[in-house]
Order: sequence, then C-alpha cells, then structure tokens
Amino acid sequence: MSKVAVIPAYNESASLKSVIESISQYFDHIIVIDDCSSDDTFSIASDKGCIVHSNSRNLGYDRSILIGLKLAIKLSPSIIMTLDADGQHPATSIPLIIQHAFSRNCDVLLCSRNKFPRFSETLSSYLSRLIYNCPDLFTGMKCYCRRSLELIPSPCLWDSVGTYYAFLSLNRSLTVESFSITCSKRVGSSRFGSSMRSEFKILKAFCFGLFRAL
Repeated sequence: MSKVAVIPAYNESASLKSVIESISQYFDHIIVIDDCSSDDTFSIASDKGCIVHSNSRNLGYDRSILIGLKLAIKLSPSIIMTLDADGQHPATSIPLIIQHAFSRNCDVLLCSRNKFPRFSETLSSYLSRLIYNCPDLFTGMKCYCRRSLELIPSPCLWDSVGTYYAFLSLNRSLTVESFSITCSKRVGSSRFGSSMRSEFKILKAFCFGLFRAL
C-alpha cells in the first residue's frame, strides 16, 4: 500500500522541517510544491528527501495543490493525503486517519477541523452538513483513495481544487466521510488571509461546487 503526502508551501521555512519530520514515517513519498518561495523552503524540503517541484512563479495554494496531486498520481499510490505546511494539521492522527479511510472503504476522507478561522467557512460548514452530511469541505487535510484517485487527472473547473474534487466525489455518489481533527495554531500568518475578498472566494467556491461539479 503506497501512501503519498502532498504539501503546498510558500515561504514556510519556519515550520516545514518539523512538519516533514513529523509525517515522514507514515508516507512512502512526500511531495512539496514550492510556490516560488523567497526563503529556504526549497532547500529544507530537498534536504529532507522530499520530491520537490518549484513553480516558476507564484501560482497560489490551489494550483499548487493541483500540481502536487497530478505528480502524486504518477506514483500509482493507494492513498494521497494533502496537508498544509504551517504545522496546523495533527501528524499523530495520520495513522488513525489512514486506518479509517481503508477500513470504511472511503473514496475521500475529509479531516474535519474543530474550529474555523473565517465566517464563510462556518457558514459553508453548516450548509454542507445540511446538504451532504459533511461538516468541512474546505479542510486542507484530505485523503484521496480508491475511485477518487481516478478523478484527479480530470481538469479542475474552478479554484479551491481540493473542495472541487470533494464536490465531484459527492455528486458522483462516491463514498465521502469525515474524520474529526484538532488543529494546532499555525506557524506564521496565513497567506490566504481573512479579508472580505477571502470570505467571498470561499462562498463563491461553495456555490460553484453545488452546480458545476454535477
């Protein structure tokens, strides 16, 4: 059973080393997408033996995730897990998450956060729980396995790549489940931010997901 982790990273040298060290025992390969960082992100990931792809220009979180997923697919994995590079996601929960995904024959396992940093995510959580019984479609910590792996090479029609594939899986009646996680405080500041623009982008992604992933 081959397991691959995908980590998008932009100027995450303060946390990336510890993140890689904390998860390396659980994965056969770790792919780091260096989104044109100006710090030591590339050298840290390289020194730790990761597969590193450097974007020639800053493409943003979502396009970096998509690049990482497509690289991971080439390794013929049994499971792909996406994680953030900021240290929020609980590494110690990874064995339980993977065990749950396989014991339940999940196609997608969404690691549902215990709290949301933005109002738009709180609202989206309420709506997705109501419609799909999934409390957190926007989590950065997701597992793709079984039939969902076949969806990844398909073109992503809008931003919020991970959320798009989650919607696509739900609307194609794949097995999508949630696993509760407790997030730590991130190291550094979020590049996604908490502005009104960020709030609008999340709500827009949720609305697009209801219709365009059909």
